[in-house]
Amino acid sequence: DVPEAFLAVQWTRLPAGETPPAFVTRISHLLSPSEPQAPAPARPAIGSTPSFRPPIPNAAASRQSKLIPLLVTSVALLVGGYFALSKFVLSRHSVGSLPPVSAPSVVPEKSIAVLPFVDMSEKKDQEYFSDGLSEELIDLLSKIPALRVPARTSSFYFKGKADDIATIAARLHVAHLLEGSVRKSGNRLRVTAQLIRADNGYHVWSQTYDRKLDDIFKMQDDIAAAVVKALSASLIGAPLPRSVKAADSEAYVLYLQARSAVRAGDGLDDDTRAIELLWQSAKLDPGFPPTWALLSRVHLARYEDYKAGALQSVLDEALSEAQKAIDLDPALAEGHLAMARVQMTHWNWTAAEHEVQSALNLDRSNPDVLRNASYLSRAFGRFEEGVDRMRAATERDPVYYWNFAQLGRAQYYSGRFAEALASFQQVLALHPGAIVAIHAEMALVRLAQGQPDAALTEVKLESDPINRAQILPMVLDALGRSREAEQARADFEAKFGELNPTYTGNLYLAHKDLDRGFAWWERAFRQHDTDLMYIKTASKDVLVPELTADPRFKAFLRKMKLPE
Repeated sequence: DVPEAFLAVQWTRLPAGETPPAFVTRISHLLSPSEPQAPAPARPAIGSTPSFRPPIPNAAASRQSKLIPLLVTSVALLVGGYFALSKFVLSRHSVGSLPPVSAPSVVPEKSIAVLPFVDMSEKKDQEYFSDGLSEELIDLLSKIPALRVPARTSSFYFKGKADDIATIAARLHVAHLLEGSVRKSGNRLRVTAQLIRADNGYHVWSQTYDRKLDDIFKMQDDIAAAVVKALSASLIGAPLPRSVKAADSEAYVLYLQARSAVRAGDGLDDDTRAIELLWQSAKLDPGFPPTWALLSRVHLARYEDYKAGALQSVLDEALSEAQKAIDLDPALAEGHLAMARVQMTHWNWTAAEHEVQSALNLDRSNPDVLRNASYLSRAFGRFEEGVDRMRAATERDPVYYWNFAQLGRAQYYSGRFAEALASFQQVLALHPGAIVAIHAEMALVRLAQGQPDAALTEVKLESDPINRAQILPMVLDALGRSREAEQARADFEAKFGELNPTYTGNLYLAHKDLDRGFAWWERAFRQHDTDLMYIKTASKDVLVPELTADPRFKAFLRKMKLPE
């Protein structure tokens, strides 16, 4: 219910809500039409008190000095209104109790985080659209090599929370923030965007756009171009990258709705809904490559996560969709990444590595690409490379808990147990309620460090029943409680063995029962269990050094077409 006029106001943050004399002088100068505007204030160090550079006195300012008290009063009232407004609408960002992270001491000047644009539509039913616009701007700006842009998951971490921009910028390690609002009514859009300097709250640029929905891509390009210009295009030294455009605006809206369902979904129903929306979008605009890339990823995820559909049928469908995305736009990294995922699941490693490299060459700053590249490194047993790729992903996406979960796993496989533990603790600090088997992972680290009592404590904290049940027998064995461990193995096999043959094999390998372990792996191979692609990690994951010495292990790698 914010009045329309408020959307056109140029807001300024004042330190602690006070009005310093230098600010009054600056307002006086800005009211002087005969004088050029003073340059932006010099950037103070983070944490210091912002200062304003007073302009040279001039006659016009003197003539208007009697207006200043009234103006300051007006500004104070507007600032008060702004703080009330921002508390509920514009600046809903809060970091809560974020864990500390190591970061370079100097924030890159050419760096920007795009915060989720706020849905200001009358019915508040266009969040998928405002989120989509934010994501497209992130994607567009992140393709500029000289510009550091945190990924979508880190920027969106602050959505719906209420902390100041300086804290968010420090956490994301950027010098600027882009925020704004979207109001959609029928086929009309009003988008307000503003670029803010994080260390002093100075508004570098702001603009309101009134367009038709058909002009959404042109508006995205306009906003991105204005941001680049405001950040000094001469220093960035790169042309604005192209955006991938849909020919049909309704198809694009359906694509955004599907992507929103995938982002927010926690179950099979959300993925199924996303596929329905994507098919509707593809029917309206079959030439939009991101639709096909996302279709391929979701089809594959439904099988991997929920065993939905027959494997060969899913692989064929996902392969066809990924290929269509590549054919439509060979320069789209998401298409090659979708194909890489299909080929990894198909155990076609040469093709998978080719597609991963293609995606990296096209968009090395994309944390999703880096993360999946790390998965492939893990499958090949190139664990140090996997650590490097995951660390690069965390730098681009610094508050996404899943990145730190995968970094911890990569570090564990590399034998960096203390670092792995720190990464897993980072996950718990970022997302305490996440069900990603972190306590089970921490239990494995404790076992590797020779601390079975600490491992048992972690197992008891694990919320995921499958991972808890898999790790428990290993811990009980380490504690010398053999009878309980045997019963726990039998319980796991009875409850979870049929759907998790690779895990069951790992369980017996950890008990040094190699015969039963390999028998379960053979069963996993016949079922084409997708977890089997990571068996090169098994010798470390289940703490069985005897595994690599068994000739059956190398024979199994050959069967999987993995390097021995």
